[in-house]
Amino acid sequence: MMTIRLIAMFLVLLLLGSCNNNVLDLDHSKILKRISSPDKKIDAVLIATTGGATVADGNKVYILLSGKKITEHDHPILVADYTRNLDIIWMANKRLNIKYDDARIFQFTNFWESEELDNWNYIVEIDLENNSMSKEFKPAEKRPL
Repeated sequence: MMTIRLIAMFLVLLLLGSCNNNVLDLDHSKILKRISSPDKKIDAVLIATTGGATVADGNKVYILLSGKKITEHDHPILVADYTRNLDIIWMANKRLNIKYDDARIFQFTNFWESEELDNWNYIVEIDLENNSMSKEFKPAEKRPL
């Protein structure tokens, strides 16, 4: 009888632990900046990620419906590490500018759209702007791979 209770309690705790609504794990990430578009329909979110002992710390940029939390189902528009002076700026309602001095960019897309906003007809143009004078990747603290 005691074994059945222990198993039931374990299953309940396991179920409760898995009910996180698929929200981004903020234990390993930190929101650095969240800004609304001029028309307040969407937000751009800049995240810092912790890589751990063998992986570099990085950054991700998301576009989300205004006020929405990041979930595992959301896809970043930018994934980079070894960034310096990374910033996000709305230039207009449907135009986001991502500026940086140095970055190793793994993923970037130059547009965003969502079924949830005007049924795929609200399209955001995303510009990526390298502000370094040399336009070369020169990370200050890059470790050998």
